[in-house]
Amino acid sequence: MYELCDIGLVHHRPPFPVIESLDAEKQDIESTFKTFSDIVFTIQELVTEGSTAVMRWTWQAKHTGQEPDLYTTPTDSEVSMQGWRVFHLKNGKIIEEWEFADYLDFFTQLGAIPPLE
Repeated sequence: MYELCDIGLVHHRPPFPVIESLDAEKQDIESTFKTFSDIVFTIQELVTEGSTAVMRWTWQAKHTGQEPDLYTTPTDSEVSMQGWRVFHLKNGKIIEEWEFADYLDFFTQLGAIPPLE
């Protein structure tokens, strides 16, 4: 996957801070694999036009580790998320990525926030 990305990759993922290099992206992904096990990432749909690609995805995993940004202890529970990513490419490499996901539901599954009533 990393061979698809430019070293200056910028990854926007609200509500988290912007990731501003391929090395920082690698660290973020490593952190995810330390926090979650049994990860299944499924591409539901992929559309490309020119230098832009849009992907609809789902993600499932088991929360088995501690991640500082989540402020929750491991729950050993199954969690899932769905979202969209918009990729901008230059010279065949991803230079910018915008990720929009249902983090409200995700944080609720982790117990980090109470469910909406």
